[in-house]
Amino acid sequence: EIDDFGLAASLAVLARDHERLAGGRLKISLETNGDLRVLPPTAASHVYRIVQEGLTNINKHAHAAQARVDLGFRPEASAPTSSKRRWLTLTIENDGCGAADSGIVAEGNGFGLIGMRERVMALGGQLDIIDLGDRGFKLHAMIPFEVSARLVQ
Repeated sequence: EIDDFGLAASLAVLARDHERLAGGRLKISLETNGDLRVLPPTAASHVYRIVQEGLTNINKHAHAAQARVDLGFRPEASAPTSSKRRWLTLTIENDGCGAADSGIVAEGNGFGLIGMRERVMALGGQLDIIDLGDRGFKLHAMIPFEVSARLVQ
């Protein structure tokens, strides 16, 4: 699906599928920033699977009404604007119960969270798992990404 339609379109379908799976109890907003087609196929596949697992966890555990997926490129904060170094950032958050209330281990030791962390690490990035208590749960990944010279702004 990613090869045929691209990562952004595939994630949009995934979000709508999870909304349907939740039976109208969950609204998912998907925000993308930048041309995700520049991601290598392996990276795009990892990102898709991370989002898939994140939304599955929200449906299974969070009892959330709202979820947000934000994916895009950001310049490296310490680099000059001409740098080819960028970060692919991914945030998945919800307004449901936090990890302690939902049965998810806050340290990220649930099997789904372990898989997400391994995928982010395989891409050279870092995954932060943030328990917001009664305000929800947030995953934030930062993945380094080199862009070609024609893509540097």
